[in-house]
Amino acid sequence: MMLDIIIHCRYLKQNHKGGSRAPPASSAMKRLIAVIALLAASMLEAKPVGFMENFFRKNGLDGTVIMRSLKSGQERVYNKKRSTERFSPASTFKIPNTLIALQEKALESDDRMFTWDRVERPVPAWNRDLNLEDAFQSSCVWCYQELARKVGRATYGRYLGEMRYGNAEIGNDIAAFWLDGSLRISAREQIGVLMKIHAKSYRFDRAHYDTLERIMRVESAETYTIRAKTGWAMGTEPQVGWYVGWVETGDDVWFFAINMDIRKPQNARFRKEALYAAMVEIGIINIR
Repeated sequence: MMLDIIIHCRYLKQNHKGGSRAPPASSAMKRLIAVIALLAASMLEAKPVGFMENFFRKNGLDGTVIMRSLKSGQERVYNKKRSTERFSPASTFKIPNTLIALQEKALESDDRMFTWDRVERPVPAWNRDLNLEDAFQSSCVWCYQELARKVGRATYGRYLGEMRYGNAEIGNDIAAFWLDGSLRISAREQIGVLMKIHAKSYRFDRAHYDTLERIMRVESAETYTIRAKTGWAMGTEPQVGWYVGWVETGDDVWFFAINMDIRKPQNARFRKEALYAAMVEIGIINIR
C-alpha cells in the first residue's frame, strides 16, 4: 500500500516537470500527502510493544517482571535493569525461612500451632492461634519472628550464604532483618532461589519441601496451579511490593519474580494482577 502511494507520487511529480515553474500541488497530490502522513503515524503507533509494557504504562507503575520456563529455558523480562536491583524481600522470605525453621526444628512439625499472645495487631487474621499454613498465607509477622529468634543469627548466616540469598545480610535485628532493609535480594536472584527450591537442590529434608509446596498453593485452575508468596516492604522508601513463586502447567513450570514500587495502598493489588497479565501474554491463560 505504502509503496503504491510512493510510486504514484513520483509519477505525478514527473508529469509536472518540463515547465520553468512548477504548478501548484493538485488536490490529488495533497490528498496523497495526507494519506502518507496518516499511514506513517499509524505505523509508528503499531510499533511492537515489549513484554508487559502496556500493563505497567497503563497503571503508572515502576517495577520489573521475570518469567522463566523450566522446560525450554525461555525467559521474558520487563525492565531488565531493575530486575538486577536488590530490595528488601519482606514476606517473600517466608519461602526459604519456612524450610530453615523446619530443618532446624524451630518448628517441631508442620501442624504445630503458634499460640497467640493476646496482643492485638493491625491484621485481624493474626489475632488468634495459627498453624503453619495460616501463618504463611496471612504473612503473620509475629509468627515468623518467633521462629527467627529460635533459629538465631549464626544459623541464618550459614543458610543464607549457602543459598546465595541476595546480600545475605542479617543486620542488627534478628526478628526484622527481612523487613527493615538489611537483607536485600533482586528479582533475578529470587528466580535462582526458587528454581533450586523447586528442584530440591538445597540440603533440606524432602518432607520439608513437600510441606512448603503445600502451603504455597494459592490457586488451582483447570490448566495451571500457582504456588507463590506476596511481600510488601513497608519499612523502605519507596515501599516495594513483591510476588514470587511458580506456575505449574500441564507440561511446564514457569518461575516468576515481580516487584514494584508501592506509592499508595491501592497499588498493592497490582502485584498479583501483574502475574495474570504475564500469564496471558505468555499464553498460559487464553482469553477468548
